Amino acid sequence: MRNRMRVVFLALLWAAGLSVAGADPENLLRDPGFEQVSGGAFAWWNTPTYWQGKLSMADEAHGGRRAALLATTERAGKWLGRVYNPVMLAITQGARYRVSIWARGKGDCVVGCIEYSRKEGKSTYQYVPLDPPVPLSDAWQPITFYYTPRDPLATTVAFYAEVRGEGSQVLLDDAFIGLEPLPGYALTVRPEHTMVPVGATLRFRIEASGPAGRQPAAVSIRRMEGEAPVIEEVALDAAGKGEYLLRVPEGTEPGVITLSFVLKEAGLAVPHWADAVDAGLYRQFADAAARVRLEKPAHLLFVGDSLTAFYRGYNYVDKVRGWLQQRFGEDVTVTNAGVGGDYTTRVLARLEKDVLAKKPTHVFVFLGHNDSKLKSTTGYQDAVVPPAVFEQEYREIVQRVRATGARVTVISATSSVYEITKASAEAAAKAGRVHNLFGKPEVMEQFNAIARKVAEENGCGYLDVYEPTRTHPKKASLFTQDGVHINNEGNRLVALEILKYLGKP
Repeated sequence: MRNRMRVVFLALLWAAGLSVAGADPENLLRDPGFEQVSGGAFAWWNTPTYWQGKLSMADEAHGGRRAALLATTERAGKWLGRVYNPVMLAITQGARYRVSIWARGKGDCVVGCIEYSRKEGKSTYQYVPLDPPVPLSDAWQPITFYYTPRDPLATTVAFYAEVRGEGSQVLLDDAFIGLEPLPGYALTVRPEHTMVPVGATLRFRIEASGPAGRQPAAVSIRRMEGEAPVIEEVALDAAGKGEYLLRVPEGTEPGVITLSFVLKEAGLAVPHWADAVDAGLYRQFADAAARVRLEKPAHLLFVGDSLTAFYRGYNYVDKVRGWLQQRFGEDVTVTNAGVGGDYTTRVLARLEKDVLAKKPTHVFVFLGHNDSKLKSTTGYQDAVVPPAVFEQEYREIVQRVRATGARVTVISATSSVYEITKASAEAAAKAGRVHNLFGKPEVMEQFNAIARKVAEENGCGYLDVYEPTRTHPKKASLFTQDGVHINNEGNRLVALEILKYLGKP
């Protein structure tokens, strides 16, 4: 649940039906303006000891309050300074990204991506830099290049910048990496995330358009079979429409199938995740979706922490969306307003922009793990959010949402694999690191009881996902290796509980 997880799976263009023509690109970087500081150093930027360079903070900024000052150091006759943002960003094959940073100083500057892949079961990486380097001057200038994944097996990238030359140094600020296809193109894929039973075929409807006189003739579809990419092409008619059939043969191992729909001439790629499940689980979801009772039109919004934010494209919100849109079509929309690391205080701070301004008819609040984690600095006695504050802030959240007329449902925090979270805390303590202990059962149950009390006192619904995860016969199969985050199995469980809840009278 920590914001500083080294790997953050950001599903790019997670709403697979989104038309991206004319859209402002989203900056995928954490702390692009070098504003966040922890312990006297940048929270999201660093220069590892096995690299070269000296990184420090500077008050002179292109934007915001501060910038990074990166100076070269010498090793084996080579003068270099390199800084990177260690958050690994999920990328889509065939997509075109803008990679840039504002810089001024002395020497030559380079921006680039570290591209990560898996080959023969092993992790590999390569540097993809801007070439040639850009000479620096005393004036701020953007250093920019456009990047499309070079390795067909690449799945993630990290942003880096360099300064080169003896005695050189550079001020860096306002970094950026984000999707930026050529203008004038749009690509829509329907359905959005959906489940498909093993042995069945899933039909995708594709619609593409381009600038005047440049109507796309075909879309490439890329998916993985093991570690090998499979690339197919679908011809489009004169109106830019086509169909793609995804066959899931009998004997396919259940799990998420990742696809990319690509307009190669535009660098425009739309990712899609189809969840292959066994026939029994598919029937459970279909039956639950058939019983859902919603007055139309409806707009469901889910606000929460990383259990809501992670694995976008195939997390529990996407699974609920897929089933509801299959049942109700465009009369029901679903928004994911999850942010990793959130707790009640942070949700309150963004409530107007991320929740109330969206005008939802139904709001689901899914919080608790970050609020209830215990601080090592107090001997694991104090939670990050004291119980009394948690109750007060949770009450304010639901009351402000209810005041808009939206229906509110409080979702309990899930259980965790406490054996894992406890071992992680013990390892951190042994290493002398300040840390938090997640998921202590009695603390989780205390915070869930508070959330339930707030729901009942304010006329809200309450959905318990703590007990179904705590008592699951294969509990560990629901969680990632950290014992806190839910994996695809866990997201299926939460999605099914929500659909069942929506079907109750």
